[in-house]
Amino acid sequence: MSTKELLLQAEILIQELRDTGDDNYFVEAKAARNGFPEIETTLSAFGNSPKAG
Repeated sequence: MSTKELLLQAEILIQELRDTGDDNYFVEAKAARNGFPEIETTLSAFGNSPKAG
């Protein structure tokens, strides 16, 4: 997959996240306005998904 195709897919995914206002089954999204989000919350969310992420 080319860089251009990857960037297009990323733009589409970001727009979908913005449209729904939430992450989805495949993507855990965190706000990072004030620094990096805590990784423990993200890992816990993936660990609770079917087949442990």
